[in-house]
Amino acid sequence: MSEEVKAENNSKKNRDGIILQGIVDDIFEADVVCKSRKRKHINARKVYCIILRDKGYTYTSIGQDIGRDHATALHHYNSKEGCLLTDK
Repeated sequence: MSEEVKAENNSKKNRDGIILQGIVDDIFEADVVCKSRKRKHINARKVYCIILRDKGYTYTSIGQDIGRDHATALHHYNSKEGCLLTDK
């Protein structure tokens, strides 16, 4: 894969993440990249991780976007079913 194609793919990923981050931040009135453990920030990060993972992004790239480890993105994605069952 050429360097131009890689750069184009990276800029598309960054653009998607930035747009989604703005939307999630507005809806949840929270900051996705914030280090806070308050519920509104956790839920915002969870939704962000789920949407990007469903779009095909790697856990590592999602984790980098939110300033966390890939395991955090994996945990948020795997816990989506529990969130849907308990949050109403």
